[in-house]
Amino acid sequence: MLNTPDPPAAIPACSVVCEGRLFNLPDICCSASNCLLPSARAFAVQIIFNLLPFGQETKMKVYQTDESGVFLYAQDAAVLPYGAVLSPPPRCDAGFVAVWDRHGSIARTSPDFGSDKINLWEIVEDHRRDTLHLVNDGQQYVIGSDTDGNTYDGLGDVPAWLTTQPRPSVLHYWSGGAWVLDEQAQQDADAAAERVWRDAEIQRVTPLRDRHRDEVEQGIEPTLSAAEYAALLIYIQALRDWPASSDFPDAAGRPEIPVGIAAPA
Repeated sequence: MLNTPDPPAAIPACSVVCEGRLFNLPDICCSASNCLLPSARAFAVQIIFNLLPFGQETKMKVYQTDESGVFLYAQDAAVLPYGAVLSPPPRCDAGFVAVWDRHGSIARTSPDFGSDKINLWEIVEDHRRDTLHLVNDGQQYVIGSDTDGNTYDGLGDVPAWLTTQPRPSVLHYWSGGAWVLDEQAQQDADAAAERVWRDAEIQRVTPLRDRHRDEVEQGIEPTLSAAEYAALLIYIQALRDWPASSDFPDAAGRPEIPVGIAAPA
């Protein structure tokens, strides 16, 4: 024990805080600048070191969050790390996460952030790993990006302008929470595709007609018989009339290829 002179009666009481613990030391020392007993202050320090041995730390369980407040992991710490909280997070089912102070009511740099006197945990849906699509055109959305002034971090309910459902085709539009086929657009697309087929088929068989005509004019025995040639002419005309048919554009109702005319490869 240190040898210290007896402190005068006029020395006021003082307090010492060490490792979060408060020690009142009346009539022993004073930390004021006008203290007359430096050896007495040394005596006080000796008392503190005797109470809490050098190197000893008081640890507590803390719960670390990321910049969005999402719980990451638990750890023991002597001081509260940045972004950590003292209240344990709730258990979550798959597809959900615990988020502290979801709406940012307390700044992360504030001394009140993470206090165990309040509980700001909230369980929210987690769509950060999901593929999301814009409902206006079906394009894939990048989490956190700005789209017409809207952003979504993947936490909480999926906003109305996004969906987890991929767009089946460009002929689908978003309505009532689902992709709906535009029937008129589908018919128009089918008709356009069928006209492309019709034009290609006429182009394919027309040389057969021209060859037959040339052979006849040159007095060469025709490759096609008279019946086959007549059927070919009927087929070409049927192709021209195909868009006006009641079966158009159903491919099942296409004009039948006549016998003796090879089908397209």
